[in-house]
Amino acid sequence: MAASSSRQQYHLGPSELSEEESEQQFVHLVNVDQTFICFDVDQVMDAKEEMVISRVVGLVEPVAWRFRTNAPTRYIVNPARGILRDNNSVKVTIELVNNRFHPNHKLALQAMKVPEGSSEKMVWKHKNARSFTNVQTIGLKLSTMLMNIEYTEYIGQEKVVASLQSFFPTSYLFSVRSCLVVNAE
Repeated sequence: MAASSSRQQYHLGPSELSEEESEQQFVHLVNVDQTFICFDVDQVMDAKEEMVISRVVGLVEPVAWRFRTNAPTRYIVNPARGILRDNNSVKVTIELVNNRFHPNHKLALQAMKVPEGSSEKMVWKHKNARSFTNVQTIGLKLSTMLMNIEYTEYIGQEKVVASLQSFFPTSYLFSVRSCLVVNAE
């Protein structure tokens, strides 16, 4: 019991909402230049991607932001949190440690208005941080170059087979589909 209680738990909270629910968020405080992060895991060094966070135009209150993940030993996010006080954007680097990716990894950006009188260190402990109505959550879609290459190859093959179906009998298409699968491997 001691080992499990000493381990810090990472809960994504609002980011675990369905895609439809996350689109109907109550607050819109920050914008990001991308929500799809694709790592090139073929390189020797740890794969890195950059994204830019900016405060919504017209908002005058300071906005606190932070990243949350269900795989804290796999991702280094620098900076991992901060406060946007003006119209300047923040460039964030996301590093995939040892290029070890799993499709179940989740990474989310959370943002909320800084409560009156709250310090930077205590902002996420404020009661407002527990309410879906006060926190904007942007779930990032994570992938690797290899996964995307395999997926696009498969899509291309299906399009070829589908277009050939209108010209050739089914028995011939079975042999064409077999050749495409063999060539893909």
